[in-house]
Amino acid sequence: MGADDSGRVWIGSDAGLTVIGADGTRNEWLSGAAPEIAGEIKSILVVGSGPAALPGAGEVRKGGLKGAIVDNDGKPVSGATLEVCPNPSFIYTKTPCADQPVRFTGKTDAEGVWTFAEVPLGEYGVAVKVGSKWQTTLGFAMNGAMKEGEVFDIGSIKLAEKK
Repeated sequence: MGADDSGRVWIGSDAGLTVIGADGTRNEWLSGAAPEIAGEIKSILVVGSGPAALPGAGEVRKGGLKGAIVDNDGKPVSGATLEVCPNPSFIYTKTPCADQPVRFTGKTDAEGVWTFAEVPLGEYGVAVKVGSKWQTTLGFAMNGAMKEGEVFDIGSIKLAEKK
């Protein structure tokens, strides 16, 4: 978060960038809306008054994501419930991605494969539910690898052994 000499507050997150004017007006650029805004914004530096006029937000650039879920022996896990979001939580009340602004949910097919289309370019983590337990991955650095209009394959995610 940062502030400029014009009284605007700049807030970066895993969902994009928001600038709140001194009069309360909000300008938002979602992740993928510009090449410079893809993935989590970890720091912001605003010099002086910042730009006099803020650029309009472009259309969010999107691609696809796919991967596979395998068990500890490398066999496909079919019918597993999964969620993909920027920051799956390890502490949650509903699901690891329930409170995320960008979230995709689905199930694996007979080969353990999952695919989501129209995903804003950025970084994502995966949460997988098999039985009653969720297993969560940390985010994958996809913002450099995801391309507009293409499906990015993150590969196989191996589930931890059942205890």
